[in-house]
Amino acid sequence: MAVVARRRVLALTTSPLPYGDGITDGPGFRMWNLLHEVAREHDVRILSLYEGYHEGRRNLPPVAADGIMIQRPNPSPPAIARLIREWDPQALYLPWSAAGFLGRGTRQIPTVLDYVGPGLLERFAGEGRVPIPLLRLQLESFWLGDLFLTTTARERFYLIGLLAASGRLSTRDFRSGDPLVRYLPMTPPNERPPPRSRRKGPGSTPLVVLLAGAFLAWYDYDAVARAASALRAAPGGGVRFLLVGGNPRSPETEEKVRRILEPARRQGVVEFSGLVPFHRRGELYNTADVALVVAPESVEDELSARTRVVDYMWGGLPVVTRGRDEYSRMMLDNGAAFEFGPGSSDLTEVLGGLASDPERIDAARKRIQPLLDGPFNGPKAARPLLEFLADPVRTRQRAGRIPKIESLALWASDMVRAAPRVKRNG
Repeated sequence: MAVVARRRVLALTTSPLPYGDGITDGPGFRMWNLLHEVAREHDVRILSLYEGYHEGRRNLPPVAADGIMIQRPNPSPPAIARLIREWDPQALYLPWSAAGFLGRGTRQIPTVLDYVGPGLLERFAGEGRVPIPLLRLQLESFWLGDLFLTTTARERFYLIGLLAASGRLSTRDFRSGDPLVRYLPMTPPNERPPPRSRRKGPGSTPLVVLLAGAFLAWYDYDAVARAASALRAAPGGGVRFLLVGGNPRSPETEEKVRRILEPARRQGVVEFSGLVPFHRRGELYNTADVALVVAPESVEDELSARTRVVDYMWGGLPVVTRGRDEYSRMMLDNGAAFEFGPGSSDLTEVLGGLASDPERIDAARKRIQPLLDGPFNGPKAARPLLEFLADPVRTRQRAGRIPKIESLALWASDMVRAAPRVKRNG
């Protein structure tokens, strides 16, 4: 067997990474778990911009986690360029949304761009439109990459369309047989979840339904409120919803979610646990019976990679879902999930049926492991990236493609939204 040369791989992100007592998001979850596979064969270092970019914390020292060095520089292209020159990496890995931080000095470094979830369509689902500056940034980001990755097979086709619109397919850099965008599903952490337990209620054991992760503007929390109202008086212990997480970057969204579900909380049907460190989430996962995905029917849902679905699999939780996103559909097809329809009472009926027949949940839980051993197996999923790193190839990149004015405008907008949190933290 040929020996693969160890390479210096530098990752760059503006997402929170789950080291220490930190939280994470979709791109952070993806990067963290994928880089753990890369670190088996290569030397990995991360430039984490979340602390400075979103939290306003500056001059933080480096930290090490799981054998990976994480530097937390001030979020400016000159500071990042200096660190890149100092370490002299042989490959770069980053989500496309961080591409605006790449300077001219990186043009000769083979670069992997990861397109995690349909980010533009999330803005469309939440705001009813796609901001033009963000669209331009995504189109221009294709000019800075040599290998393109994504997290669902469906989204791959969507991204190939954007790749063509960007102009990259007019350069003869790619062969007609090239897959253009590689599909690498998200994978769960390597460590095992804590042993399962059950939370006992007074005189009965309710069905505990977990809804974890970020509180997002395009999720259907009204469906949860309707189900909670209908189920609160159900015989035999009923149903209790456990909401874990929040949205520190959009407190107005978190406030709206809490307002919608406040009547159910007062009635004891809904419990909020707030933000939980990533490494402690399993303590709450293992008290639940099933997990819930409440995205409404939309093009965002159809193309999305639901990060939390992968984490639910890791925690051994069958999912209750409409089944439109790719990962939920895979769980349904494998018998590891339960589908509810678009009707106003459909979620209530499914949860009520599970509460009265918990053996169905036990049967579904046993069907999760084949998915973790198959398409969501970390070493298997990482192979296309590892093959590129074994022999990284550069394509032609056009200089000065990222529109700096628009990039700075988005940066300034994020800084304004972060300002109240920075003041509180200071």
